[in-house]
Amino acid sequence: MTTVSAPGYAHWSLPQKIALRFFFIFFVLYIIFVPSDVLPLYGKVFYPFINYFQGFIAWAAKNILHIVISPVTRGLGDSGGDSTFDYLLYLFVIILSVAATIIWSYTGRKTADYNKLFYWLLVVLRYFVAFTMILFGSAKVFRVQFPEPTIGRLMERVGDMSPMGLAWTYFSYSHAFNYFTGTAELLCAGLLFFRRTTRLGATIGVVLLVNVVAINYCFDVCVKISSTTLLLMCFFILIPDRGRFLNFFFRNGEVLPADLSPHRFTEKWKNVTLTGIKYVLILYLLYWAYGLMEEQTATYGYGGPNAKKPPLYGLYQIETFIINRDTLKPLTTDITRWSKFWINRPGAAAVKLMNDSIKVYNFKPDTLKHIVAVSTHADTAHQFYLHYTIQKPNVMVLQGQWKHDSIYVRMHKIDLNSFRLISRGFHMINEVPYNK
Repeated sequence: MTTVSAPGYAHWSLPQKIALRFFFIFFVLYIIFVPSDVLPLYGKVFYPFINYFQGFIAWAAKNILHIVISPVTRGLGDSGGDSTFDYLLYLFVIILSVAATIIWSYTGRKTADYNKLFYWLLVVLRYFVAFTMILFGSAKVFRVQFPEPTIGRLMERVGDMSPMGLAWTYFSYSHAFNYFTGTAELLCAGLLFFRRTTRLGATIGVVLLVNVVAINYCFDVCVKISSTTLLLMCFFILIPDRGRFLNFFFRNGEVLPADLSPHRFTEKWKNVTLTGIKYVLILYLLYWAYGLMEEQTATYGYGGPNAKKPPLYGLYQIETFIINRDTLKPLTTDITRWSKFWINRPGAAAVKLMNDSIKVYNFKPDTLKHIVAVSTHADTAHQFYLHYTIQKPNVMVLQGQWKHDSIYVRMHKIDLNSFRLISRGFHMINEVPYNK
């Protein structure tokens, strides 16, 4: 196909050519090999392949690096992380990129420039970063990534939280903060789709991702690989404008307009078709992201304040606890008596004992018979059954066979607004710092 080349570098030095070859191969292999849910329907093709390919990674780890890695099975919604397998896969991509760059540098040593290849690589990276920003921006706006703090999280002591759990609680607390960050990511994506606004979009992307990468490393969030690579992509997109940035911010020099002329085919219909494909792709991506967020909100059941709550949802304070006709007093040394009981998500319930330890059980209520089937996560085959009664709007009684004992538990529901974190809200004026 005949094309009219857009302006590029007049002269490509040998280091520039080698760098372009490496990063072209590296980014393409990363998009293909590293688990990602940002490309619609890609997972259906990709995950069976990567689950098969992991056998090679495991073999190489054992026979070359002399380490044994645990099997990793990927599925849609699981975008990888920081497991040993993920790092070895990343290392494999780098080694393969280096080897291919060496071969390409020999076979392509007479190539004068890579302006056209560089242009299309930037297009691919712009769209990939934009896809990612739409996915995660939508997840924040729909409160799927950072939903409201769960009852279990509210009951957990700060000192018992993981660093990632602490960060997630921080982000999930504020609706407005989620909307702000999600909108910023969606803005970044929208700007990256167009050549005239690419620089602003990539700059916003750098600002956002520097913060994300810092959080991931400082709070031990398990997506360090993907966030670091996305940041690298944003910096790479800005490479053609590095001189302008240096002149504007550091040298106080003249900044000339960039030549934004695109690569064009000589046949007009081909250009029109390419533009049409672009807008169809963007619209389809937005439609896909919206559908995915709606599906995940319904699936997880806690994506927002209007999400449907499971039966018997709530946090309960134990008033009376009778086991085998023996009423247990609320002693903090007791490892049998319950202190609190809560249901936060479908199919599960948690019990906090008097010694502050927490037990989680499978909990499946039958709202017609007012019976719940209970089992432990370790032994789902053996179930025991409790009958529940709602005596008042905020009082519930559980009674029946609990393991090998008979129990009677009377409890009342706690208003979640009694938690300072939930009820405090926003105050423009604070006469004194409210930092309890």
